[in-house]
Amino acid sequence: MLTHTPPKGPYTDCQTALDLGQVGEPCSGITACSRTLEPCCTEKLECAGIITSYTRSCDDCQPCAGDAMCAEQTLCLSNRCEPCPRVTHTCPMCPNGLVPFDRNGCSTCDCAPPSSCPSCTPGGTCAPSAYCASGCVGPGCCVEQCSVPGCDGPNPEGCSTDCDGVSCPGSCVATGCTCAGPGWSCTPKCLPGAELFTARCKH
Repeated sequence: MLTHTPPKGPYTDCQTALDLGQVGEPCSGITACSRTLEPCCTEKLECAGIITSYTRSCDDCQPCAGDAMCAEQTLCLSNRCEPCPRVTHTCPMCPNGLVPFDRNGCSTCDCAPPSSCPSCTPGGTCAPSAYCASGCVGPGCCVEQCSVPGCDGPNPEGCSTDCDGVSCPGSCVATGCTCAGPGWSCTPKCLPGAELFTARCKH
Protein backbone atom coordinates (compact mmCIF):
# COMPACT_ATOMS: atom_id res chain seq x y z
CA MET A 1 0.00 0.00 0.00
CA LEU A 2 1.22 3.52 -0.76
CA THR A 3 1.96 5.16 2.55
CA HIS A 4 4.46 7.97 1.95
CA THR A 5 3.29 11.57 2.31
CA PRO A 6 5.23 14.48 0.76
CA PRO A 7 6.95 16.69 3.34
CA LYS A 8 5.10 19.91 4.21
CA GLY A 9 8.12 22.17 3.80
CA PRO A 10 9.91 22.94 0.51
CA TYR A 11 11.94 20.23 -1.23
CA THR A 12 15.63 21.02 -0.81
CA ASP A 13 17.33 18.06 -2.50
CA CYS A 14 16.90 16.46 -5.91
CA GLN A 15 16.39 12.88 -4.70
CA THR A 16 13.42 13.76 -2.49
CA ALA A 17 11.95 16.06 -5.11
CA LEU A 18 12.15 13.34 -7.77
CA ASP A 19 10.75 10.75 -5.36
CA LEU A 20 7.81 12.76 -4.07
CA GLY A 21 7.55 16.21 -5.62
CA GLN A 22 4.56 17.32 -7.65
CA VAL A 23 4.09 20.35 -9.87
CA GLY A 24 3.12 23.41 -7.82
CA GLU A 25 4.77 22.28 -4.58
CA PRO A 26 7.50 24.50 -3.02
CA CYS A 27 11.21 23.85 -3.51
CA SER A 28 14.37 25.67 -2.45
CA GLY A 29 18.02 25.54 -3.50
CA ILE A 30 17.43 23.37 -6.58
CA THR A 31 16.67 24.40 -10.15
CA ALA A 32 16.78 21.19 -12.22
CA CYS A 33 17.17 17.49 -11.43
CA SER A 34 17.29 14.35 -13.54
CA ARG A 35 18.03 10.66 -13.08
CA THR A 36 17.82 7.34 -14.85
CA LEU A 37 15.15 5.11 -13.37
CA GLU A 38 16.31 1.57 -14.02
CA PRO A 39 15.95 -0.18 -16.26
CA CYS A 40 14.64 2.16 -18.94
CA CYS A 41 13.10 5.45 -17.80
CA THR A 42 14.39 9.00 -17.30
CA GLU A 43 12.89 11.45 -14.81
CA LYS A 44 13.35 15.21 -15.02
CA LEU A 45 12.18 18.03 -12.77
CA GLU A 46 12.52 21.81 -12.91
CA CYS A 47 12.11 24.18 -10.00
CA ALA A 48 11.82 27.96 -9.57
CA GLY A 49 10.57 28.39 -6.01
CA ILE A 50 7.94 25.84 -6.87
CA ILE A 51 8.20 22.71 -8.99
CA THR A 52 7.33 23.94 -12.47
CA SER A 53 7.56 20.65 -14.38
CA TYR A 54 8.02 16.92 -13.87
CA THR A 55 8.44 14.50 -16.77
CA ARG A 56 9.05 10.78 -16.99
CA SER A 57 10.16 9.31 -20.31
CA CYS A 58 10.01 5.54 -20.78
CA ASP A 59 10.32 5.24 -24.56
CA ASP A 60 13.19 2.76 -24.20
CA CYS A 61 11.16 0.27 -22.16
CA GLN A 62 10.15 -2.99 -23.82
CA PRO A 63 6.73 -3.09 -25.51
CA CYS A 64 3.95 -5.04 -23.78
CA ALA A 65 0.30 -5.95 -24.08
CA GLY A 66 -0.19 -6.72 -20.38
CA ASP A 67 1.57 -7.05 -17.02
CA ALA A 68 2.31 -10.75 -17.67
CA MET A 69 4.85 -9.67 -20.28
CA CYS A 70 6.72 -7.48 -17.76
CA ALA A 71 9.23 -8.36 -15.05
CA GLU A 72 8.34 -8.19 -11.35
CA GLN A 73 8.04 -4.61 -10.07
CA THR A 74 7.25 -3.26 -13.53
CA LEU A 75 3.81 -2.52 -14.97
CA CYS A 76 2.48 -2.43 -18.51
CA LEU A 77 1.69 1.29 -18.81
CA SER A 78 1.02 2.90 -22.20
CA ASN A 79 2.13 -0.41 -23.76
CA ARG A 80 5.58 -0.23 -22.14
CA CYS A 81 7.00 -2.20 -19.19
CA GLU A 82 7.68 0.72 -16.83
CA PRO A 83 9.10 0.63 -13.28
CA CYS A 84 6.52 0.99 -10.49
CA PRO A 85 4.89 4.45 -10.35
CA ARG A 86 6.23 6.97 -7.85
CA VAL A 87 4.95 6.93 -4.27
CA THR A 88 3.61 10.47 -3.78
CA HIS A 89 0.69 10.21 -1.38
CA THR A 90 -1.23 8.11 1.09
CA CYS A 91 -3.95 5.93 -0.40
CA PRO A 92 -7.47 6.07 1.04
CA MET A 93 -8.33 3.18 3.33
CA CYS A 94 -9.94 0.26 1.53
CA PRO A 95 -13.56 -0.52 2.47
CA ASN A 96 -13.85 -3.26 5.08
CA GLY A 97 -13.41 -6.61 3.37
CA LEU A 98 -11.11 -5.33 0.63
CA VAL A 99 -7.31 -5.07 0.71
CA PRO A 100 -4.75 -2.99 -1.26
CA PHE A 101 -4.31 -4.40 -4.75
CA ASP A 102 -0.66 -5.16 -5.49
CA ARG A 103 -0.09 -5.40 -9.23
CA ASN A 104 2.98 -7.29 -10.41
CA GLY A 105 4.85 -6.31 -7.25
CA CYS A 106 3.83 -2.63 -7.44
CA SER A 107 1.57 -0.97 -4.88
CA THR A 108 -1.55 0.73 -6.21
CA CYS A 109 -4.48 2.63 -4.71
CA ASP A 110 -6.91 0.08 -6.10
CA CYS A 111 -8.66 -2.18 -3.60
CA ALA A 112 -9.55 -5.82 -4.12
CA PRO A 113 -10.85 -8.89 -2.30
CA PRO A 114 -8.10 -11.04 -0.79
CA SER A 115 -7.08 -14.12 -2.75
CA SER A 116 -8.55 -17.44 -1.63
CA CYS A 117 -5.75 -19.42 -3.31
CA PRO A 118 -3.85 -20.24 -0.10
CA SER A 119 -6.86 -22.27 1.08
CA CYS A 120 -8.04 -23.95 -2.15
CA THR A 121 -9.72 -27.31 -1.51
CA PRO A 122 -8.36 -30.47 -3.15
CA GLY A 123 -9.24 -30.41 -6.83
CA GLY A 124 -9.27 -26.63 -6.91
CA THR A 125 -6.84 -24.55 -8.92
CA CYS A 126 -5.69 -20.96 -8.65
CA ALA A 127 -6.95 -18.90 -11.58
CA PRO A 128 -7.56 -15.23 -12.49
CA SER A 129 -10.93 -14.07 -11.14
CA ALA A 130 -13.38 -11.56 -12.59
CA TYR A 131 -11.93 -8.82 -10.34
CA CYS A 132 -9.11 -7.02 -12.16
CA ALA A 133 -6.91 -3.96 -11.76
CA SER A 134 -8.16 -0.68 -13.17
CA GLY A 135 -6.75 0.13 -16.61
CA CYS A 136 -4.90 -3.19 -16.83
CA VAL A 137 -5.12 -5.76 -19.63
CA GLY A 138 -4.45 -9.49 -19.41
CA PRO A 139 -4.95 -12.29 -16.86
CA GLY A 140 -1.99 -11.12 -14.76
CA CYS A 141 -4.05 -8.05 -13.84
CA CYS A 142 -6.74 -10.02 -11.99
CA VAL A 143 -6.91 -11.26 -8.40
CA GLU A 144 -6.31 -14.99 -8.32
CA GLN A 145 -9.07 -17.05 -6.69
CA CYS A 146 -9.88 -20.73 -6.33
CA SER A 147 -11.55 -22.27 -9.34
CA VAL A 148 -12.67 -25.76 -10.30
CA PRO A 149 -13.35 -27.46 -13.63
CA GLY A 150 -16.93 -27.23 -14.85
CA CYS A 151 -17.73 -23.71 -13.71
CA ASP A 152 -18.45 -21.16 -16.42
CA GLY A 153 -16.43 -17.96 -16.33
CA PRO A 154 -14.00 -16.63 -13.73
CA ASN A 155 -14.73 -16.58 -10.00
CA PRO A 156 -16.80 -13.41 -9.25
CA GLU A 157 -15.55 -13.00 -5.66
CA GLY A 158 -15.72 -9.31 -4.68
CA CYS A 159 -17.87 -8.26 -7.64
CA SER A 160 -21.18 -6.43 -7.28
CA THR A 161 -24.25 -8.60 -6.88
CA ASP A 162 -27.94 -8.32 -5.96
CA CYS A 163 -28.44 -7.99 -2.22
CA ASP A 164 -31.15 -10.71 -2.25
CA GLY A 165 -32.77 -9.81 1.06
CA VAL A 166 -29.67 -8.36 2.70
CA SER A 167 -30.49 -4.93 4.13
CA CYS A 168 -27.83 -2.59 2.78
CA PRO A 169 -27.57 1.21 2.46
CA GLY A 170 -24.96 0.82 -0.29
CA SER A 171 -24.03 -2.05 -2.56
CA CYS A 172 -23.52 -5.76 -2.03
CA VAL A 173 -20.61 -7.85 -3.25
CA ALA A 174 -20.25 -11.57 -3.88
CA THR A 175 -18.42 -13.47 -1.14
CA GLY A 176 -17.66 -17.13 -0.41
CA CYS A 177 -18.11 -18.07 -4.07
CA THR A 178 -18.19 -21.78 -4.84
CA CYS A 179 -18.80 -23.66 -8.07
CA ALA A 180 -22.39 -24.81 -8.45
CA GLY A 181 -21.85 -25.90 -12.07
CA PRO A 182 -22.24 -24.54 -14.52
CA GLY A 183 -22.37 -21.24 -12.58
CA TRP A 184 -21.12 -19.79 -9.32
CA SER A 185 -22.96 -19.68 -6.00
CA CYS A 186 -22.01 -16.70 -3.82
CA THR A 187 -23.27 -15.07 -0.63
CA PRO A 188 -24.10 -11.35 -0.90
CA LYS A 189 -22.41 -9.10 1.65
CA CYS A 190 -23.20 -5.44 2.30
CA LEU A 191 -20.09 -3.41 1.58
CA PRO A 192 -20.81 0.35 1.51
CA GLY A 193 -18.11 2.29 -0.29
CA ALA A 194 -17.17 -0.56 -2.59
CA GLU A 195 -18.98 0.87 -5.61
CA LEU A 196 -15.82 2.54 -6.94
CA PHE A 197 -13.95 -0.75 -6.88
CA THR A 198 -16.54 -3.25 -8.11
CA ALA A 199 -16.34 -1.46 -11.48
CA ARG A 200 -13.03 -3.36 -11.83
CA CYS A 201 -14.97 -6.57 -12.49
CA LYS A 202 -15.23 -8.20 -15.91
CA HIS A 203 -18.73 -9.30 -16.85
